[in-house]
Amino acid sequence: MNSKQVYYTLDDKGRLSIPSFIRNTIGDSFTVTRGLTEPCLYIYSQTEWESLCNAVKKFKLNDENARNFERVFIGGSCPCNVDKQGRILLSQNLRAFAGLTKDVTILALTNRFEIWDTATYYDIFASYVMPEGGIEGLDF
Repeated sequence: MNSKQVYYTLDDKGRLSIPSFIRNTIGDSFTVTRGLTEPCLYIYSQTEWESLCNAVKKFKLNDENARNFERVFIGGSCPCNVDKQGRILLSQNLRAFAGLTKDVTILALTNRFEIWDTATYYDIFASYVMPEGGIEGLDF
């Protein structure tokens, strides 16, 4: 997947145009869910989503954290299909979680895409600096 950052606008009904580079990469059907620790949304291809769901199935039911993760990440997800105009409808719940109102930033990352409220994205990452000591497993 090519890394990329693009800017779009939600319409008044909560629809978001999905760039052709995303549709060409993951098709017209995919899953949108909440970000794990940040106020954003993740987009996963059907293949990647099935892989994640299969991993979650291996969690132990007596682990409260695992159950809560499944409730929020899997239970809060929404399958999406691109309409004839190349848009998806983001549910009110997902828009509220990510604070999406109008201007959004879409990021292409290694195994997913992220949708951010543009102002929130820049507030959080405008001054990002690599942590001293780097990131475990990242050598360059």
